[in-house]
Amino acid sequence: MSDVAVKKEAAGPCRIRLAIEVPAAEVDAAWGKVVDQFVQTAKLPGFRPGRAPRDLVQKKYARQIEEDLRDFLVRFGYREALKKEGLEVVAPLEVTDETPLLSGASFGFRVTVDVAPRFELPPWKGLTLESRPMAVTEAEVEEGIARFRERLSRHVPVKGRAVLSSDLVRVDYEGRTGETPLSDLAPSCPDAAAGTDQWIVVAAADEFLPGLKEVLVGMEEGGTRELNVVFPAAYRVKELAGCQALYRVTVKEIRERQLPPLDAEFFAQVHAADETDFRQKMRKLVEQTKREEEQNRRRQAVIRWLLDHTPMEELPQSELEAETRSSLTRLVQDNIRRGVSEETLREHSDTLLEVATANSRERVRLDYILSRIADQESIEVTEEELKLHLEVLASMRREPVAKVRAAAEERGTLEEIRQGIRRQKALDRVMEQVVWKETEQGSTDAQS
Repeated sequence: MSDVAVKKEAAGPCRIRLAIEVPAAEVDAAWGKVVDQFVQTAKLPGFRPGRAPRDLVQKKYARQIEEDLRDFLVRFGYREALKKEGLEVVAPLEVTDETPLLSGASFGFRVTVDVAPRFELPPWKGLTLESRPMAVTEAEVEEGIARFRERLSRHVPVKGRAVLSSDLVRVDYEGRTGETPLSDLAPSCPDAAAGTDQWIVVAAADEFLPGLKEVLVGMEEGGTRELNVVFPAAYRVKELAGCQALYRVTVKEIRERQLPPLDAEFFAQVHAADETDFRQKMRKLVEQTKREEEQNRRRQAVIRWLLDHTPMEELPQSELEAETRSSLTRLVQDNIRRGVSEETLREHSDTLLEVATANSRERVRLDYILSRIADQESIEVTEEELKLHLEVLASMRREPVAKVRAAAEERGTLEEIRQGIRRQKALDRVMEQVVWKETEQGSTDAQS
């Protein structure tokens, strides 16, 4: 190891400032090597490459020589300092306070880095967690059959009774604010102002107009009721946000949900021989669903236990900021896919940022915990496992595997993908070591 001198001081959570000094002997030796490289390639009038006098080369390329020498000494000093201090650097942040380059003198600079947090893993081997029973009851089979029949149900006209919350209704409606029709206020969205022969699912009516479900339930065919609406400030139609309006709603037709009977036509539709065969298939489907739900619940229980039992107060700020940006982007994209307007997202930006920050802190902590377990267990990712993961990504994106891999290599994310697989393998290893104790409640209290 070289005689590079290093002094370190705390500069924040998981952040260190290193004062590094490269000794004069190393500086002079590096200076000579850099000048030699320029001599070999320099093109000066009257001299062939590699034949120009050193003093002329140094004079002509003085600025470039100094830039290359500083770059070399910073990289050399930084590398030697990390070896000397045994630091696990997450991200180098900035280099400052470089001293002048002088022959026969040392070269100093400061570098600020984020380092991995220091923490101890809890004793996770032999961990006992509570699980939920996966045996399927007859009641669950009946519930599955009922849900299946609902999906295949249809709405048929019904007479002589009032509207129920499970019905589908055909209505006319018109809204006004004072004497002004809402259609004049919101011409860009006429369906929010008035409608004719509009079919509405009563159970979801409030998603269309606030308070509409309560008005519809109990109405008779041909009946008319009024509905007072105060649109929320974040209403989907900007022109109506915060507006108070009065609607007249007329029910023109009522249709009730009709479940298909368990007959030969139904069994043919669901590819079952008879009721017994259908019930057996439904039981297998419920078993599979419960098994998948319980497996996911167990993984979340293990993750929660690891997070709750691994003290880690400080985290690298640079990683937290990067993960928060990614988490916030995912939250915004998810809300846009759900139909939330950009205006609503802007109004709730502070809340979204709080959620993203909290999620990011746990995500970064979990990554460190699982990486430490992977180190502890000597877990590695094979090329075959990486290839399989890339094939899955390619299938999801409907792109060739080679294109997905090339893009990851170009962006420098291939190693991130590999480390993500490694952490998943570490979580699987913990799952294998857990002793599951079956209880009805399935709490996540644990013993180890």
